[in-house]
Amino acid sequence: MNQDSRDRDVVIATPEQAGYLKDFDLVGLRHDAPDDEQATKNRLLVAAVKLFADRGYEASSMRELAAEVGVKAPAIYNHFDSKTQVLSTAVDYALSDFLASVLTGLEEFPKQERLFELLRRHARYKTNDVALARAQDKLVDADFMRRVLPPASYDRYTAALAGYRAIVRDLVVAAAPQSEHDPAVNLPVLVSALIEMVDRVSSWFRPDGTLSGDEIADQCVVIARRIVVS
Repeated sequence: MNQDSRDRDVVIATPEQAGYLKDFDLVGLRHDAPDDEQATKNRLLVAAVKLFADRGYEASSMRELAAEVGVKAPAIYNHFDSKTQVLSTAVDYALSDFLASVLTGLEEFPKQERLFELLRRHARYKTNDVALARAQDKLVDADFMRRVLPPASYDRYTAALAGYRAIVRDLVVAAAPQSEHDPAVNLPVLVSALIEMVDRVSSWFRPDGTLSGDEIADQCVVIARRIVVS
C-alpha cells in the first residue's frame, strides 16, 4: 500500500540501528522521532520537493508552497529563513528518507546477500510513491544542485550520493569477489548499471500495471543475481 505523502516522515534509525547510515552527514538522519512540529516541517518539505520539481525552483514561490500544505505563507518562516533554506533542507530530506529506507538494518543480512536486499529496497522505494520519487530525482540531480545550492550544501549532498555508491561497490565485491578484477567488466560500470536499473524504475512503473512494486523489485533482484554471480 502506498503511503500518503502528506504524512510521510523520514525513517529514523536509532544509534544501535545506524549501521551503514552512521557516516552520512545529513540532518534528516540525526533528529529524533518526529513530533508535531517536525511532522509539519516534513509535510512542507515533501510539498517543496514536488513543487520545485514540477514548476522549477526559480518559478516557485513561498506562497505557492504554503498553499500546497494549507498554511499561510508567513507560517513557513517559523521553520525556514528563506526559499534557499527550504530547498537545501528539502534535498537533505529527500536523501535522508531514501538512505534510511534502503540502508536501515541492512547489516543484519548475510554479507553476500546485502547487495540484493539493498537493490530490492531501492526498487521498492521508487514504486512506493512514484510522483515523489520522480520529483526527488530532479532535486538531487548533480547539475541542478551545483547551480542552485550553496557550495557547502552541494558538497555535503554529493558526498552522500558518493557514499551510497561506495556502499553498493563494496557489496558487489562481497557478493562476487571476482568482480574486483574481472577483465571483461569494469567494476565502476557494473556498479553504475545496477544502480541505474533500480533507480530508473520510477520512470516507467505504473501502479495500475500488471506487476506490483514488490514483483518488479523481485525481478530486479533476479536480474542482478544473473549479472553479478553468473
